[in-house]
Amino acid sequence: MPAQPAQAAVPHPLDEVPQTFRPGDSYAVRDALVHYIRRDLLGPWDGETETLPSASSGPRDRYLVGMLGPRPQADTADRIARAAAQGADGESGDEQEGDDSDLQDRLSPQAAGHIWASSMGLSFTAAASVGTLSATVRWGRYSQSGEATERGTTRRVWSREPVERLVDIDVTDGADRTVQLDGDSVVLDVQVRRHTGRTGVEDLRIVELALVNRQQDSADARDAHWLFQTEIDVTAFSRRPGGRLPAGRRPP
Repeated sequence: MPAQPAQAAVPHPLDEVPQTFRPGDSYAVRDALVHYIRRDLLGPWDGETETLPSASSGPRDRYLVGMLGPRPQADTADRIARAAAQGADGESGDEQEGDDSDLQDRLSPQAAGHIWASSMGLSFTAAASVGTLSATVRWGRYSQSGEATERGTTRRVWSREPVERLVDIDVTDGADRTVQLDGDSVVLDVQVRRHTGRTGVEDLRIVELALVNRQQDSADARDAHWLFQTEIDVTAFSRRPGGRLPAGRRPP
């Protein structure tokens, strides 16, 4: 059998494309991946004042985490409470096996409506000698507006407005207070109390902060009454010259 001529190797398509790689290490690759995932799941994807594509039904459709919903309407809250009570009865084992006569009348949390968080926060300890903490609260507010198209028509799109508020917290007096960040619609609940579990050491304070969305749910407002990309960043300023210590941070 005559020898077969050697076949030339077929080049891979990528071999013909010049590739350049930026200098970096595994840490840089990991940080870039985390940054990408954060933009994709939390947002904002396209900058602090982004405008979502016209095909998007709203920021709740675009993002998955880091959002605080408004207070549910009274009838929705009642339905959720009844669903929770019925669920507790079902778990108690009072129902007879095979008795499904009232299953259609039974509410579940999913059938009663969406259940979402309306507050987020963090707690930490700080030395009383620090005196004052600085809390920076951030979130994104999305609203609908008209945008002109190439055909001369107007379409509705969602645009983001970044919001940032700075709150000073005195940890020496141990007083509780509620700070209005956006009127009475968005507030920061502040609780400061003495750490009583330890003796003979530095005087410490337990600080609890909670960002609360007090807006009412509205079918007309839709996502405009939600807070997105919520964040609380706390910094402690030491009384020593040039001192600045990060006390805590709670991202969404």
